[in-house]
Amino acid sequence: MKETVISLSQSATEGVFRDARKVSADKLDWQPMEIGRSVLDQLQELSQSPTWVTYLLKERSMKDFSDETMAAYEARRRQFTTLDACEEECLKNHAEMVEAIRAFPDADLGTTISMPFGPKPDWPILDVMTLHMWNCHYHQGQINYIRWLAGDEGF
Repeated sequence: MKETVISLSQSATEGVFRDARKVSADKLDWQPMEIGRSVLDQLQELSQSPTWVTYLLKERSMKDFSDETMAAYEARRRQFTTLDACEEECLKNHAEMVEAIRAFPDADLGTTISMPFGPKPDWPILDVMTLHMWNCHYHQGQINYIRWLAGDEGF
């Protein structure tokens, strides 16, 4: 099961960056309706989302959402100002996530982690392991919608 999660996560990561590369360079910072999230902003988030899984699997709890924690997270992700930088950081963090998934004890695969958000308070480990994959798919849809709004009809 863990190798399947890893394979699906790798495919999702590759897919979102592949589609992001189809966005014209002048549209990477473009915000739909001047309030939506740009492609670059979403890629900055994706550069960090593997770290969420790694942390959750190692600590078995969620970090606090203090103002300081969120400010540090925002500052870190804003360091990646190009698509290439976002992808490089994402791949580095993805490799660490893969190590954490592989190291997670099989005997504990049936456990849950308490989460402060989402549809249920306790997430099964499989949900935690697939969080980055889900996030990639979610943002891939948004990125492709931005492509469509920008006039890209090459789907």
